[in-house]
Order: sequence, then C-alpha cells, then structure tokens
Amino acid sequence: MGRLEQRWTRRQDAQRGGSEPFSVQSTVEISKPAQEVWDFVTSPYAAVLLDHKHISSFPVPGTPDGVGQQNCSLAREENGRITATVTEIIEYEPPHRYVTKLLTGPTEAFAMMAVDPTPTGCTYTVSGGSQIAYGTAGKVAPVAQRAIDELTAKVRSIVESGVRFEPVKENLAPDGDQQEPQPNPTTVETIP
Repeated sequence: MGRLEQRWTRRQDAQRGGSEPFSVQSTVEISKPAQEVWDFVTSPYAAVLLDHKHISSFPVPGTPDGVGQQNCSLAREENGRITATVTEIIEYEPPHRYVTKLLTGPTEAFAMMAVDPTPTGCTYTVSGGSQIAYGTAGKVAPVAQRAIDELTAKVRSIVESGVRFEPVKENLAPDGDQQEPQPNPTTVETIP
C-alpha cells in the first residue's frame, strides 16, 4: 500500500504545482570503439550534423574543461528567429558518462549520455528530463521518444561512417589573451 500512496501523493503534488516530471531514453549499439563514440558525441561541433536547425555550437570561452564547462548552441527556428541555448556540464566521467543541465530554458532540464563498451563496439544511451505541464505527458511522450530515437540512430550512422572531429584547441594570442577557438576540420576515415 505504501507505493500506491506515494504515487498518489506525487500525482496530487504535480496537480497543485501545474507540472509533472517527464523523461525519455534511447539506447543503440554502435560497431565502433567506445572512445570514438565518446569523442564524437562530446564534441561541440557534432550538433550541426545531428540537427539541421543548428548553426553553430561551441564551448563558452573562459569556462573550465569538464564539470562547469558551458556550451552555447545557436539554432534557426522555423520562423527564421535565431535562438541561443546554453548548457553546463554537471557530471563528466570520460569516456563513459556526461550529464548537462539547461541554463537558458523556461524550466530546469537535464540530458545524460553514456557510452559503455561491448565485445563488438559499444552502446550509446541518451536520456533527457524536464518538468512539463501537468496532463500533457500522453501527447508529448510519443513525439519526444521518436525524436530521441532518431537522434541516437543518427549518431550511430555518422560514427559508423567514420566522421571524427579533431579536439577543440584554444589559441593564445602573443600577449597571453585567449583568442576565439579555431574550428577544427572534420576528418573522414577511409575504410578499405
């Protein structure tokens, strides 16, 4: 009876607050080494290949590497408006786990990526969670699940095709000031 009572209490709290927790998750198997998948999915440049709306993604200058690093993504919405999204890394365990939180959204949102080695390559798991308007999960769930499944499928296709990014390198000016990070070229492996 305790679990039923806890679920009822959570439902009542959600109704009073006007929102409820919502999350989705997707996992795919990729026939590439875990490190290659990790390098691709943690690159700020990957977003432009994964979403046609993305214009640019880059680390925010002056933020630390790993936990605390902020990444900014610019995207063009369907109405032509350009939006900026800033996320911050809150957990960083290379080459296995990467968790971010959204800093610029109307509600707190989190995303998690995990890469786990397997005998034939690795599994890649993505999950995301947020608060949504109470009672809308039934409509949102299928759309969100389809989007996250498409994302993981794209990652698998792109990584298995051989696309890789060189690491982001920040350049120092002669006077010691940081310059803008220089984009690194995408390289493609030639598979014999």
